Amino acid sequence: PIYEHLKKEVSQKEFVEAKLYDRKYYLTDCDGYEDYLKGNLSLLRHQRVMGFAKIQGGESVLDIGCGRGELTYQCARKGCRVMAVDYSSDSIELTRETVSKLPAQLQKDITIAAMDVTRMDISEKFDAVFMIDLVEHLYDWQLEILFSKVRDLLKPGGRLIIQTPNLNYERFLFPLKRLISLPATFLKQISRFLRKKTKEKRFGQWLRKTFRILPNRDRGEGLIHSMHVNTHTPSDLKRLLSEFDSRIFCSDHSRNPISLLFKKWWGREIVVIARVKGIN
Repeated sequence: PIYEHLKKEVSQKEFVEAKLYDRKYYLTDCDGYEDYLKGNLSLLRHQRVMGFAKIQGGESVLDIGCGRGELTYQCARKGCRVMAVDYSSDSIELTRETVSKLPAQLQKDITIAAMDVTRMDISEKFDAVFMIDLVEHLYDWQLEILFSKVRDLLKPGGRLIIQTPNLNYERFLFPLKRLISLPATFLKQISRFLRKKTKEKRFGQWLRKTFRILPNRDRGEGLIHSMHVNTHTPSDLKRLLSEFDSRIFCSDHSRNPISLLFKKWWGREIVVIARVKGIN
């Protein structure tokens, strides 16, 4: 209700078009695609966040931005009832393909639906709502509507689980690690170039990759589709989740000494476990 005014302005707001999230993106660029193509549907990143959320068999789960469906697959294997939603038709198709690998009795407890997050109309209540690698693809106006909707979708004591890239990592830790490793990276790239093992087709591409200091968000050869349009800091998310009691922390499983030293503040990913204020 407090964001009702935003709904009237949707046509004037920026958003990332669904057509960018096509099958090619999910199978050649989206994190975890190499494991997916090998048939590994139990990604460690999902297992970790399920552990953080303490997901139990028999719970009802909403997977918003289901992508290829690996998280839906893992929750169903654990014995959860799962609803998976995404606004990309290719995502919905891939999720159906993914869950088709489950036993028939588990597939019966999965619902897959095409929905825009700002127009979700769901009557069911959930023990857990996941937003894994979703927040960074949405603008704040979309997140405000979405968080308001999720507030009404959670059962008493239910939790919202978010995993998203950390802007502080991109600002500070990633450039620091790249600068420190630049001499070794240069020598390794020279060796690959001389042995004709480099993946870059043009010398300019090779130079950009070798001396890249900032994270690369471009998608595809020659395309500048910034799909990560709204990367946040932990304090940004705390502000947006004002209606929730939130536990927010950084997660980084790199064994790099720099990561181990600074991951508490600048870890690669932010994890949020949030519950609606005043509802137990």
